[in-house]
Amino acid sequence: MLIKILSSKKYSDLTHNFIKKKNKKIGEIGSFSGNNLRYFIEQGFKTYGVEINNELIKMGKDNLKRLGYSLPTILKGNNQKIPISTNFLDCLVSINTIHYDYGYNIEKVFKEFNRVVKKMD
Repeated sequence: MLIKILSSKKYSDLTHNFIKKKNKKIGEIGSFSGNNLRYFIEQGFKTYGVEINNELIKMGKDNLKRLGYSLPTILKGNNQKIPISTNFLDCLVSINTIHYDYGYNIEKVFKEFNRVVKKMD
């Protein structure tokens, strides 16, 4: 569904126009095996993954290497502590990760997501 939304003008001119621009930095929280990162790599984006432990980071890198992809940067972190500089990413993707934080932590998560993404003009 992510690929469908990003690559189809049918869903949104905003995402369709964004995906056509190169040299963008895209991060994914919970990059797991790298399936979404593969799409971003194929589109020519500078990609960054964030995973919660070293085993999942290794699994993602091993999977991407096995499939012949150049390895993106995959860092150890979580929803509330993203190891990426402030205003660094052009886009942040989080699929099936936000539910690991709940209650008052959700506000911290959104502040952290907002911190790492560049402000739109």
